[in-house]
Amino acid sequence: MTSVHGGPRPPGSVQVRDVWESFRVYHERAQGLRDRLFAGRRNVVEEFWALRGVSLELEPGDTVGLIGENGSGKSTLLKCIAGIYTPTRGEVRTWGRTASMLELGAGFHGDLTGRENVYLNGSILGFSKRQVDAVFDEMIDFAGPQVAEAIDRPVRTYSSGMYLRLGFSVSVHLEPDILIIDEVLAVGDARFVQKCFDRIHELKRKGVTIAVVSHDLETVASLCERAVYLVRGEVVAAGPAVEVVDRYREDVTTAAPGGAISRWEGGAVYGTGAMQLHDIRLTTSTGAEGVATGDRLAVEFDAVAHEDVANPVFGMIVRANDGTYLYDTNTLWRRQGTGAVQPGGRLAVRFEFVANLLPGRYVVTVAASRHDGKQIYDWHTDALGFDVVGDFVANGLADLEGDISVEAAGDASAPGRTTDDTAERGVDTRDVPAGGS
Repeated sequence: MTSVHGGPRPPGSVQVRDVWESFRVYHERAQGLRDRLFAGRRNVVEEFWALRGVSLELEPGDTVGLIGENGSGKSTLLKCIAGIYTPTRGEVRTWGRTASMLELGAGFHGDLTGRENVYLNGSILGFSKRQVDAVFDEMIDFAGPQVAEAIDRPVRTYSSGMYLRLGFSVSVHLEPDILIIDEVLAVGDARFVQKCFDRIHELKRKGVTIAVVSHDLETVASLCERAVYLVRGEVVAAGPAVEVVDRYREDVTTAAPGGAISRWEGGAVYGTGAMQLHDIRLTTSTGAEGVATGDRLAVEFDAVAHEDVANPVFGMIVRANDGTYLYDTNTLWRRQGTGAVQPGGRLAVRFEFVANLLPGRYVVTVAASRHDGKQIYDWHTDALGFDVVGDFVANGLADLEGDISVEAAGDASAPGRTTDDTAERGVDTRDVPAGGS
């Protein structure tokens, strides 16, 4: 049954009833005409079910978070609610206007300016030019000064961050009845992320229904009243967000490879337990609570041995909050021996680095392993998180400490300089006849 809209329900209502969604996956698919003619039985088609009997009902003003591992069907479900996908079986019904933020710049035309795209998106959502005019200045102000300066340039010249700012601003300022967000809150500096959350809470108070997908479990627990946990297209838990997030964390840590497993607030923790890490902490050279670009940071912890351990390797990984891999180092690569540690022995480990990072949210993973890397003693995923804050006129993740120089160039018509080509080559033209030979 196809997705339908309408019915005697208040705007912002959503009904998902026994929805199944399948895709066809081709193995060794023939590419050209010759391959198609002589492929025989090589074209094997497999039916992949991304959703399996999912049911969900949202009332106006509900905020629900969809969580689960990659490939669990979260984004597919959002696209069914948005009307982008038609369910293979089952029914999706929505009442009122729906705005979707499923990827950066979705719905933007690269050759149109930012201003033109704002009005185009407003028209798609059913708003008149007058209605868009009424909130246009507020939208651009929310998106920030960089977007304001570029509003009359084609959006293909925008950075991904500018895409995000403008797209999010359009979606939340036209105030749809249903707002669908897929992972975009994980991108952007800390100040803009906070503005997004403030705006979402304002929309919640106004009764807008919000469905969000995020791998940031803290975001789901704090933003959403309810959560739905999907595994391979099926709902395995649904209810209060905090309870469902805890269930997901328990499943993730239980499924982690490598031996003894424990619970950790940041993420999965696993290892054999031959050595364990305790009191993992982050300190700054300034002693301030916040982190500014260029601050020297230290990640510290105590490593306690429970067995005889020879030359354990200690490592640290720094990632952006969206998973972007930024930095990885360990004692093995640094050729730094750690010695033999007997049961009960304790080592104090300290990693120092300079946070040449632009404003945003970052996470740190720490680990201890055997000297040859073939056995994990203790691994703490996303053990620490920190925000880099401050006013910084740049986009991206890293501060490359670049300088900009603008100087007056030489004037081609300045006195004493000739533009004659022969003079440029050093040819004496004083005695050359008019004929040139």
